[in-house]
Amino acid sequence: MLLKDTQEIQGYFSAIDNDYNFPSLESFIRDAESDIVIPEISRELFDLLQEHYNNNTLDGRLKELHALLQKAIVHLALFLSSDSGSFRISDSGYYVVVTGDMRPVSDKKMVVFRRGRIEAGYKALDQAIAYLEQYVSDPAFDLYRTSEVRAEATNYFIPSSKAFTRCFSPLKNSSTTYRAMLSSIDQAENTYILPLLGEDLFEELKAAVLEGSLSDDQKRLVTRIQKPLALYAVAEAIPMVNFDYDGKSLSVTNLAATGENTETTTSLSTERLSELMNACMMNGQNEGRRLKSFLEKNAALYPNYVPSLSSEGFNFNSQGSGIFFL
Repeated sequence: MLLKDTQEIQGYFSAIDNDYNFPSLESFIRDAESDIVIPEISRELFDLLQEHYNNNTLDGRLKELHALLQKAIVHLALFLSSDSGSFRISDSGYYVVVTGDMRPVSDKKMVVFRRGRIEAGYKALDQAIAYLEQYVSDPAFDLYRTSEVRAEATNYFIPSSKAFTRCFSPLKNSSTTYRAMLSSIDQAENTYILPLLGEDLFEELKAAVLEGSLSDDQKRLVTRIQKPLALYAVAEAIPMVNFDYDGKSLSVTNLAATGENTETTTSLSTERLSELMNACMMNGQNEGRRLKSFLEKNAALYPNYVPSLSSEGFNFNSQGSGIFFL
């Protein structure tokens, strides 16, 4: 683990009591590391950090990264523990401890606590990933730079959360949300962008992206590709991506009126999903037409471009989803 005692937890969440029993949180720390953090930074880099942390040899960039990850892990572990951390289990069943001057926190305050921890945890994790990307050429991060995690995330015409946010501001530079959408970006590239570019130009640009050898003209074209691609990717992602990371689905959560210790979760209606998907798809089509016009006007710069048939006519309706675009 990248944490070892209560004092380190207090450095990132001061509400923890001095006499808090650190082992009570250990299993949740391990879950936060294995299920959330490691998939984002790679097992290789995590093991390197673990080794230096255990040997008390962290310094430079690794030390700064470790601090960012500790913050993320603390908040995420507290979030994971919040649905069971107040329980005690014995042979006689489940119970909570109540003393003369202390009572269990209300459901409403627990909802606020959970929401705060998950938001703070993912924000810190995003900051850690942004730090890695900022100094990715540093030898300290060689294991991350050459990892499968990063290779997958930089395999597309939209190579980062920042690039995605420039085209679709609601992403808010979230690296974790961006990476959760990679399969949708891949789907959108092959379904909508490839027909617009033609296979030869598509493969030429892909090779240059992977090699990091885009020419100035190719960079201009990729910038034009990113706008429709982002919109198409969001439309593809809406039915499957858990934007709120609540472990459930895309939904709207509401706190009850003051004094009521309840929380309700209302799934987004089919109508609302349809409106959002339709808006993204329609705007993606408009940006796709602009991309096609750009290519036709600048065809001399892209010898592998072969004018394609109109991108109009795709059947965007899903026969099985119950959502149709009119």
